[in-house]
Amino acid sequence: MVEKAGGLLIKYHKIARISLQVGNSLNWCLLGVLTIRVYLYYLSFPKDKRWNKVAVYAMYCIELIQTAIVMVNITVMDPNVDFPTTLVVPVAGGLAALIAQCLYANRLQILIGSRLLSWSIRVISVLQFLCSIIFTLCLGFIGKFLPSKIFAILFRTDKDIPTSGYVWAGLSAICDVSICIAMTYSLLKGRNVIISHTRRRVVKLVRLVVEAGTITVLVNISVIALLSTSRSTGSSHIVPMILISKIYANSVLVLFNNRKIHGENDNRISVVVVPNTLQFAARTAASSACSEDLVSHGPRHQPCRNGCEVEKPLPVLPPV
Repeated sequence: MVEKAGGLLIKYHKIARISLQVGNSLNWCLLGVLTIRVYLYYLSFPKDKRWNKVAVYAMYCIELIQTAIVMVNITVMDPNVDFPTTLVVPVAGGLAALIAQCLYANRLQILIGSRLLSWSIRVISVLQFLCSIIFTLCLGFIGKFLPSKIFAILFRTDKDIPTSGYVWAGLSAICDVSICIAMTYSLLKGRNVIISHTRRRVVKLVRLVVEAGTITVLVNISVIALLSTSRSTGSSHIVPMILISKIYANSVLVLFNNRKIHGENDNRISVVVVPNTLQFAARTAASSACSEDLVSHGPRHQPCRNGCEVEKPLPVLPPV
């Protein structure tokens, strides 16, 4: 019996070390991608809304802190000093999801004009963040706030994982699915009234929303699956827990940076989004056509080819 227990401890410790190494490596890769995207955002949108800037830079600071703490703890891998990783990983994931999902909710309120839907998403997002905090506190209470015991619960699965961990990942997945469906519906609803050039941009935005939502949902489902099978898979669930915050941050930056269109000429289509409808206006082409008709047409207040009314200057009177 003692030999069996010792074998399980060795197995769980090996799985924990491999999981932390894999999670840390992928975490650094995603941090590099996020850094590039934050820099592109800084260059492309220097006059963006204040709250957008606060959200982007706050998420980046959270990811820097989370990466540093995970890196320090993986180099030590000591149960007596691994307490910060246990605290940071769930809370960082819940906080990043809260910021991203609230940003999506604001976009939905603008596109659809439904306050009920947007506030429902915000409430679910706040609940998943609270569950991530409760999950961390439950780990502390079960382990009596001793680093070695908390390490045993999270990495060696000596005791059952708290139920709040499942609720946290489940609520986050439900929120992501709702956002993905609502944004796809709102964008595709006005697809038939858009000209071909703008339609390509809308289709690209729909694809980005669907891809980002699918990835975050799959990661949250993997957290639930690995938590429920932790007796056999050990601490493999720590890998998606480490990565989930980076995935949310990158998805937000992808959608923000997609607003910038590089290499576009002056004859561009300007998009005006108002609640419950999409209006599109071609400004430059119409103004240039009106300028040509101003020279060619004779009578005053004669309409041009585009339906605009142009006014010819009054004739100059001869000197008396």
